[in-house]
Amino acid sequence: MISMNTVYIQEVTTIRERGQMTIPQKIRDALKIPVEGNVLVKIETTKSGFKLEKLPNASYQVAKKYMTAEEAEKQWNQLSKNIKKTSTNLTKFISDDREKH
Repeated sequence: MISMNTVYIQEVTTIRERGQMTIPQKIRDALKIPVEGNVLVKIETTKSGFKLEKLPNASYQVAKKYMTAEEAEKQWNQLSKNIKKTSTNLTKFISDDREKH
């Protein structure tokens, strides 16, 4: 729903080499973005580029995922196998490296 009190501002900014974009001060003021702290935004692609929307802090929730006992045991076994494999390789690597110097 669009409020009659909504202020619409249009500004031009640059997306720099590493994908960094500065939000112009007029836009930050209109959205009441605090100087300190974090602000959650949703970025959505559109036909002509993208749309950025400020979100209320409560709307950002990470869905929790719970494992079954079988999944946990399977992951633990795989992790244990990888640690043993890595430990053997690291030991050999260190001994080989020491012999070369």
